[in-house]
Amino acid sequence: MHTLAIGIHKGGTGKTTTVFNLAHELARSGRRVLMVDLDYQGSLTSMAGCTESPGHNITQVMSGAPMRSVIQELRPNLAIVPADIELADAELALSAKIGRETQLRRALAYVANDYDVTLLDCPPSLSVMTVNGLTAAQSVIVPLQPTSTDLRALELFLQTIETVRTQINPALHLMGVILTFFDGRYGLHADAVKALEDAGLHIVGTVGRSVKVAEAASAHKPISEYEPGNPQTASYQQLGEAVNAWLNDHS
Repeated sequence: MHTLAIGIHKGGTGKTTTVFNLAHELARSGRRVLMVDLDYQGSLTSMAGCTESPGHNITQVMSGAPMRSVIQELRPNLAIVPADIELADAELALSAKIGRETQLRRALAYVANDYDVTLLDCPPSLSVMTVNGLTAAQSVIVPLQPTSTDLRALELFLQTIETVRTQINPALHLMGVILTFFDGRYGLHADAVKALEDAGLHIVGTVGRSVKVAEAASAHKPISEYEPGNPQTASYQQLGEAVNAWLNDHS
């Protein structure tokens, strides 16, 4: 099983939407995919239309419960570990535990043969759960808008990745970045692409702005099912193909 963390220190980058649509694309390609919601706000859980299951979510896993006991099957090849507000209290308790950074990695080891890919939706902060996600992952993708604010956030997140790599998880690799809400006609966006390329960072994919993507999420559907003809359907399909190719090359 390959564990892929998707995260950055700030919100508003389309991170959860990226996880949701990418997971569906990978599942559609035949991979067995597990999504793990690591954010106490539970946005991925809500987007997936996951049923409320108090006492059966990532909070219990971080307290030592078996991963299999909290997994909810969504459709063939796709499942989720949900999250809710309970996780906020669990993070406080976890911060005082020895080995807190490796709790998620240890839990995922027990389902390693059940899935081909695990996608971790990291919270938009430098928290215990973010560090757990990066510690559990073999690779990471950073979604960001092509703005100066997000480029600064990327710089800070890359520092966090490097810290985790050198101190906890030497197997962690940066797969690349995904530019969200992207429009190549804007000079600012073109400048962001050049800045990333000059920095030697790989752009895994670009996704444009569309209200239909938000509508699809509210309907608990990927854009490919909600509006197959939408231009962003092709963007997420291309992203899925790029990630699949990367996984094939690094398996």
